[in-house]
Amino acid sequence: MISLEERNGAGPSSSSSAPRKKRSLMRVGHSGFDRRDSNSWWQSRGIIDYVLFGSLLASSLYTVIFEVPFFGHRIRTPSSEQAHSDNKLPPRSPSDNNFTPHAVNELDSDHLNIYIDQLDQAMEKGLTELGSIDREKFTIRINTWRRNEQLIVSLNHHSQCEGVAQIQVIWCDDENEPPPEVMNHRSGKVVVERHIINSLNERFNILTEEMPTLGILSMDDDVLRPCDAIDAGFFRWVTNPDRLVGYDARLHMPHVTDENEDSNKDATPIDKKLRNFEYGYKSATEKYNLYSLTLPRYCFVHRDYLDHYISYMPEPILERVEEKFECEDIALSFFVSALTNGAPPLLADYWASKALIKLYSPEAISKTSDHKIVRDQCIEDFLTMLGLRSGQKLKLVVHELWHKERPMFEFGAEPDTELFVAKDGMVPRHARLAAKVQLMKTMSDRDVSFKVLAQMIAKASEEAKKVGLLDGTDEWKARWKQ
Repeated sequence: MISLEERNGAGPSSSSSAPRKKRSLMRVGHSGFDRRDSNSWWQSRGIIDYVLFGSLLASSLYTVIFEVPFFGHRIRTPSSEQAHSDNKLPPRSPSDNNFTPHAVNELDSDHLNIYIDQLDQAMEKGLTELGSIDREKFTIRINTWRRNEQLIVSLNHHSQCEGVAQIQVIWCDDENEPPPEVMNHRSGKVVVERHIINSLNERFNILTEEMPTLGILSMDDDVLRPCDAIDAGFFRWVTNPDRLVGYDARLHMPHVTDENEDSNKDATPIDKKLRNFEYGYKSATEKYNLYSLTLPRYCFVHRDYLDHYISYMPEPILERVEEKFECEDIALSFFVSALTNGAPPLLADYWASKALIKLYSPEAISKTSDHKIVRDQCIEDFLTMLGLRSGQKLKLVVHELWHKERPMFEFGAEPDTELFVAKDGMVPRHARLAAKVQLMKTMSDRDVSFKVLAQMIAKASEEAKKVGLLDGTDEWKARWKQ
């Protein structure tokens, strides 16, 4: 456990009467859509197969194969997707929409000004400056709901990572007690944070009095990544604590309506009739090589942003999240962008993003019939209330994902080519990771997938595989497909 004294003069926690020094949030400059001619950017893509988990080999390692879209093309603006392959929902029709949102588009300017004033107040509060411990350790906040087995597997894995100071389990289930394996976790790092309200907003409502670190890794209970992949995001965040640093890139994109859309599939979005915005899944993000938000199912965020979310987020957004049990991820990503001049979140390297281990669960919120409809409306309304539309105070920036040189590295906006270059004074764990990344850069992207990531993922998912929580493995088939 990390005591407050270990901050090495960084000052007390937020509950103290003598808060640490605050750094104001500055409106940093960012450009909008990339307007360069897309025709000059078309490149062939190298393909590495999708991630598959095979049978155990003699060494207990199984083959993991990755799809790596090497060079995506640049286009002028994002488009609607013909199909969202990763959510498997049928196309939306008017009869599907049983969701009645707040009439945000009808909000008068007085209400919108109130919301913008709230954002300005959050900016004036600023962010607490990092202390020495914050550059070495981070705190995990894991959101869970009646998936105890997945939660325990997650705790067992993440508690072994050297950078983890504490794991806070957000427990909103007043009908059930946390299992003993959670309450008395063997690592000594786990704290159960009990919440009275069952709302997705609560994952950002910090009740723990003594927070060991300013860096928070927000995550869901069914997602794992190897410790090195986590550190790739953490050290990116340490150099950019005023930004979200995520692993899962997503896109807000114009909703396209075109009477001749079937005969005009190759038209760029700028050539089509645009109406409002919608949520772009992973498939759309990769198709257009563009992103504008990330998901806090696995992302780093400054603790103060969570406090600001609870205190300064427009009330209709908090109400929407609570009512629909949806969209808290969109809300947080847009909220931080609104406080940083519309800048998109930053991303961990692509190899770290692809090192995803998804734990199987029979039920998931994204499988509900109105999931896409609700998220589309959240995109539309939250952009307005947070002042991120063109013509408002700010504009949410859309940025490319892969860069031309090495798509496995320097992923997303503002790539930092020096992040994993050894320097004097580096945290030892950072220096070790830098050496590994430099070695990976001498390898082909295919070898990075087969020789490095496969072993990382196999090691991190040993327990999950053994208990049948990895979809497609023999153990999973034996448990769930009888």
